[in-house]
Amino acid sequence: MRLSFGHLLIVLGVALASAPAFAQQGSLHPAQSAEPATTCQAWQQARDTEEKIELGERALALEPAVPTWSLEIPRQRFKAELSAGLGALYANRTRGMFADNVEKAIQYLQGALTTWTREADAQDWAMAHNNLGIAYWQRIRGERADNQETAIAHFEAAQTVFSRDAAPDLWGQLQNNLAIVYWSRIQGDRAQNVEDAIAHFEAALTVLTQEKDPDRTEQSRQRLQQAPARPAS
Repeated sequence: MRLSFGHLLIVLGVALASAPAFAQQGSLHPAQSAEPATTCQAWQQARDTEEKIELGERALALEPAVPTWSLEIPRQRFKAELSAGLGALYANRTRGMFADNVEKAIQYLQGALTTWTREADAQDWAMAHNNLGIAYWQRIRGERADNQETAIAHFEAAQTVFSRDAAPDLWGQLQNNLAIVYWSRIQGDRAQNVEDAIAHFEAALTVLTQEKDPDRTEQSRQRLQQAPARPAS
């Protein structure tokens, strides 16, 4: 039985990004972009997931009809932040079909990465990769082995920004994410996958502590206690 996405976030670590932060109220100009601006302000104020999804998708749908862009936030960043926010919302959504929600999360997060780059938007780029890793790990559609490999690739991309020195807590959570995927990885040698999982759990425990992150710390320790039962090579 698959864990719900909300439970998996506790297991895997890095929480999905919150809704995007647009230009503050007062910096939005009324002219041709009045309706997108109003929609974005409503998006910022909304707290209900379903309402935020409706507003976010409406704002994205309105964007192509705005011929002259007069919002303070650049058009492409507007679209990327909305897409990333919608991806996070669909990933955490409890209503609707789980498989459909995950597919929507993947679609929107991939959309954000068509704009964000590692060079110009490192933190956003890395978080989108992390979130895609979580989504592919939970994905129901497609080949399970392929989804696992894609999840690993996204987590590894994220850790090129969230390094141990630059962001130790996020790096530790990414090590935990990678450990969990390797623990049940289908491709590759089973014994080596378990060894890789152990290495990632041990790395995570060099920065995760009981005080700061009790759930992941305890989980990593429990997994390591199970390690002696791993298959022989």
